[in-house]
Formats: sequence, structure tokens, C-alpha cells
Amino acid sequence: MAKAIKENNPIEKARANYQKALLYYKSDQNKAIDYLDSVIKYSKDSKDKYFPAAAYCEKADFLKNQFKFKEAMDNYKLAEKIALQTNVDYYYVVREYIGITKSEDLGEYNEAVEIYKECYTYYKTKDYRTEQYANDFQDIIFGIADCYKSLKKTDSSTLYNKLGFRESSITKNTRLKYLFILNEGANQLQKRNYRAGLDSINKALPHMIKYNDRKQFNFYDKDKMDNYRLHEYPEAYGYNVSSVLNTLPLKKEDYESFEKLADSLKKGGREEAVLLIQGNEMKVYLEANPRFKTLTYYNDRMQKTSLNEIKNGCKVTPLMTQQAVDTVTKRKSHHL
Repeated sequence: MAKAIKENNPIEKARANYQKALLYYKSDQNKAIDYLDSVIKYSKDSKDKYFPAAAYCEKADFLKNQFKFKEAMDNYKLAEKIALQTNVDYYYVVREYIGITKSEDLGEYNEAVEIYKECYTYYKTKDYRTEQYANDFQDIIFGIADCYKSLKKTDSSTLYNKLGFRESSITKNTRLKYLFILNEGANQLQKRNYRAGLDSINKALPHMIKYNDRKQFNFYDKDKMDNYRLHEYPEAYGYNVSSVLNTLPLKKEDYESFEKLADSLKKGGREEAVLLIQGNEMKVYLEANPRFKTLTYYNDRMQKTSLNEIKNGCKVTPLMTQQAVDTVTKRKSHHL
């Protein structure tokens, strides 16, 4: 930072602030946001390949983690607008993040699948089996397959799961290969092909638990080939399952059961939980999503839903309160 100040170089000041922001990604996300705001201030109008677009994008990730979805989308859109002018590859990375937010957090599956298809068309013009593009291309295929599964377009989901399995097998991307197997297993369950579905899930799940890590690019650290290095972080880096659970209106039985829930989610499990929404108990199933530092929600029919839909009473059937149970019991007794 001292060198950047001495040279009065705005983009170097931005990179120095980005380096400081990284130090707080795990311990203090609000402080990380403050440093990312400094990155934005110093790199605005710089035409740099990654800044301020990456700072807007990563700030959006933190805001989303705090359930500030509107603010997160505003920052994604700013990143999108800038990246379109400075770095088209990164523009489609941001487009993917917007698609993920719409599908996994807001339940806007139709809008999300159109964004994913736009990205798919772009990556098809590239060498999509090379190290530079393969992972992004396969992530997009997964997004399409997952949206179609949520929309109950199971045949279309199968088509893209098979495509993703083939591409990830060719490029030897084991993590994504098993993710496609897992996704197709869930898709087969929706088709009521229970044996095939459970076989796929049982085959994939042990492998998926191993890949419960956080990965991200460090935008000022290049290798000899001028590629930005992919930094890997342990499972808990920047993502604390217990902290995320504490933001939910969760019905907590006791400390021990809460910790058991958090521990199972950390290990990749899908667990039942009860949320208290406007006085009603809503049963949901939760999975940890370490990549985006949030949770994935399912209803009692194992259909993916979102926190907004749960709060609005969509896709989730409220559990009967004890008072309602007593009332029903009395009515039944009356008719005996």
C-alpha cells in the first residue's frame, strides 16, 4: 500500500485494498466490504481488466450472504456493465453469478435458464475443453440442468446432465462429473424412477463430500503463462455454516441439536429443519452451499425452493401447530 500511495497509482491502490479485503473474507465480511468499496473508489473508470468489476461482484457475494438480495443484484449489475466493456470473459462469469442468484436464492428459474443459455452459447464459441474455459462451461451446463429439474422439465434436465457428465469426463473434472451424477439422481427421483435415482445419489454423494471446498481467483496473482492463479481454501474459509444458520428463523431445540445440524451440513448432508415464519412452523430441508456461502433449500417433496418463496408461503406446507392438532383431534373425537 505504501508503494502505491508513494507512486500515486490508483490501480495499485485498488489492488492493495483488494489484498487487505482478502484478509477479512473469513473473519469480518463487513470490513471486507469496506475494503472492496475502496477498491471500487480507486479503480473506477480505470478500464482495468478485473477492477472494479471483480470488487462489485465479490461485494455482491457478501451482500447475498447477508440476504440483501436487492443490493447484491445491484452490485452484480454494476460488475456486469463494466466487465462488458473491459473483459468479455469475466462478463459471462458475472452473468453466471446473476443466474445462480436468480435460481438458487430467488427461485426465478425461467429467467435464470435464459441467462445460462446465453452463457452456454458464448462458451460454445470458445475452446470449451481447455483449462481456461472448461470449468465455466460445465458450471453453466449444470445450471441449465438444475433449473430444468426445478421447473420439472425432467427430460431436458436429463439431456444437460448427460452432456455435463460427458464433458466433465472428457476433461477429467471429477468434482463436476459426480455433481452431474448427483443431479441426475435427484432428477430421476422426480420422475419416480426411485431405484435409478437412489443408485446415482449413493454413487455420487461420498465423492461430493470431498469437494466441499471454497475456491476463487486472486486477480493480482499471475503465473508464468499470464493466467490468474486459482487459490484454494479449506472448507470453512469465508463460510461458516453455523453463522448462516443463525441468520435463519430457525426453531432451535437445544445447542446440541443445532451443532449436530451444522456439523451434518458441513459434511455435505441434506438435513430437515423447521423455520418459524409468521408464527407458522415450516418444514424444509437444507444443504450447505460453500461455493456461494449460503444454503440451498428444498421443500418436503425435495423440490428446490428459495428463502423468499418459503417466507411467502410458496412450495412449503406449514406444519400443524399443537393447537391445530388438538382442534383436529377434538373434531375427530366428536364424530366417533
